[in-house]
Amino acid sequence: MIPFIIALIIGLTGSTASIAEKAIPGDFLYGVKVHINEPVAGIFSLTKEEKTEWKERLVERRLDEAQKLISNNNFDEKVRVELENKINNQIEDFNKSVSELALQKNKSTNSSNLNIRFQASLDAYNNIFGKLNNKATTTEETKTETTKLVNNIIIENVKVLPPEETKKVNILSNVIKRDVEDDMGEKHYEDNDEKDNEEFDD
Repeated sequence: MIPFIIALIIGLTGSTASIAEKAIPGDFLYGVKVHINEPVAGIFSLTKEEKTEWKERLVERRLDEAQKLISNNNFDEKVRVELENKINNQIEDFNKSVSELALQKNKSTNSSNLNIRFQASLDAYNNIFGKLNNKATTTEETKTETTKLVNNIIIENVKVLPPEETKKVNILSNVIKRDVEDDMGEKHYEDNDEKDNEEFDD
């Protein structure tokens, strides 16, 4: 009987954790997502590169939450400030890890690739937020708070990169943007995906 109860608890916990992955700020299970799911997932990042990559993904997760809130016109000042604080802290943590990684012998290439991914994410979500702000269904309050988020988070963290890295950022940004738009159910112009991927791999 006791093993059955333990198995049931584990099953329910796993189910709750899975459902929590879709939570956004304001949802009942959002705390499970950010305080349980994400720290547990981070444990499986063993190397410095993996840990730094996970920190970048956390920033993307917060930006994706912002996208969902903006899409639903649930993006007021309080929500924006709270999310902004989380993103700023995670960006600071990511930048620190990238800097440490760059100082390690033979790690500069990995550091550069991680920064390219980060810059591509910022570019992709900047484009997505701009499209949402131009929708007729987006409220003035949401537009105002979205503009503040873009200025405080994206514009503040965009960096000028060498031409070759900028090219990779643009290619990867299009890939990220299409993935997000697919999740949103948005139609997008089809670019040459195979060409983009080949160029990025070069």
